[in-house]
Amino acid sequence: MRLIRAETFAERFFDAADRPDNRTVRSWVELQIVPGRIIGRNVYVDVEAFEATPSTGNQLADLILTRGKAANA
Repeated sequence: MRLIRAETFAERFFDAADRPDNRTVRSWVELQIVPGRIIGRNVYVDVEAFEATPSTGNQLADLILTRGKAANA
């Protein structure tokens, strides 16, 4: 597990015009849309798990695939 700060995650994976703010990344981590942890007030994203997560372009399908993978682990 390699954790990076939410700001670094947004800079690395999003264009400047589409970059989410920290509150958005925090909600993604809280809702388990993006793998990560909240430690105190800081939000971190698990980059290795994020890059390994399947992406079909369909949010519901991605959530099902991710949940199934976690259940089989």
